[in-house]
Amino acid sequence: MDIIGFDGSLLIIRGNDKINFLNGLTTNNMENLKPKQPIKTVFTQKSAKIIDVVHCIHMEDFIAITGYRGHLQELLKHLKKQILNADVQISDATNRNNFYRIISEEKPNFGINETIISDGPLVWLAIVPSANRLDENLTSVEWNEYRIKHIIPDYDHEISPKFHPLAVGLGDLVHPAKGCYIGQEILARMVSRQRQGRKLIVENRELLKENDITTLGENYCLAVVKC
Repeated sequence: MDIIGFDGSLLIIRGNDKINFLNGLTTNNMENLKPKQPIKTVFTQKSAKIIDVVHCIHMEDFIAITGYRGHLQELLKHLKKQILNADVQISDATNRNNFYRIISEEKPNFGINETIISDGPLVWLAIVPSANRLDENLTSVEWNEYRIKHIIPDYDHEISPKFHPLAVGLGDLVHPAKGCYIGQEILARMVSRQRQGRKLIVENRELLKENDITTLGENYCLAVVKC
C-alpha cells in the first residue's frame, strides 16, 4: 500500500434543495443520488473551463463535497453566487480533516473513522479526521510516474482552469443526456460535433512540445495536445 498526502478540501452542503442545487451546477447526473453513495463530477464555468473536480458523497442530512484546496475559494464563490432563493447552506470543513491518495488493490481500512472513496485505477481518496494522520511512503515523483502510466489527470497539472473536462480525459464525468447546468451548452456542442480542441495523451517527452506537457516524467509525460 502506497500513501501520499493530498491538499484536499471539504465542503458541507445542507438544506432541502441541496441535491437539485448541485445537480444544476455539475456535469454528472446527481438527481438520483442515494444515501452513502459517492459520485465524481465537475463544476465548470460558462466557458466550460474547470472550476473543480470533486466527489459528492450523500450523507443523508448533508452532501459532502471533497475537492482541491487550491480551487476552494473559486468553488465557494461560484456556489454562493448560485444559491439565490434555494434552501441551501454551505460550510467549510477543510481544516477539520486530512486528505491522502492511496494506491492499493483492495479498499483500505485504518479504523480511524476515515472515509475512503475510489478515485481511479487502484487509487483511493482517504478523508481522515484532523486528529489522525497516515504515514506517507510515496513521493510526488513516484505518484506522477504512476499517473503517467495510467493516464490519470491531477490538480495543478491537467485539472486546471485552463482546460475543459473533455480535454483532460474526464469525459466519463460529463453525463451524455443531462442538460441545464453551467457550461453544458459548450460541452454538448463539442460532443455533437466531435470537436473538443484538445485531448490528454501519454507520450515520450522527446516527441512533445514543451508547452503541451502537463506532467513531466522521466521518460514519458502527460500532455494536453491539439486534436
